[in-house]
Amino acid sequence: KTSALGGTAAAASTLAAPAYAQGKRTLTMVTSWPRGFAVLDDAASYLEQYVSAMSDGNLTIDKKAPGELVGALEVFDAVSSGQADMYHSADYYFIGQHPGYA
Repeated sequence: KTSALGGTAAAASTLAAPAYAQGKRTLTMVTSWPRGFAVLDDAASYLEQYVSAMSDGNLTIDKKAPGELVGALEVFDAVSSGQADMYHSADYYFIGQHPGYA
């Protein structure tokens, strides 16, 4: 006779580990702001620092300024196509490119 607890423990041990437990990961973030641009680039830099601090360095962000990977107004398309993982920009630049921005 097996207990329900034993079956649950066995099932839980076969589940995949969460993504954060699978080692270090670097996300590419493209921005619409030039490096050093007051307030907006500062906010992107703070995000980069906070994510690294909160994840104990297991998740880092590689911030790219316009022209380093894509142009300033190409960040939405870069993320949509998988060229970058995230963007830091003003969503009103992309009205009409996604139904959520209509």
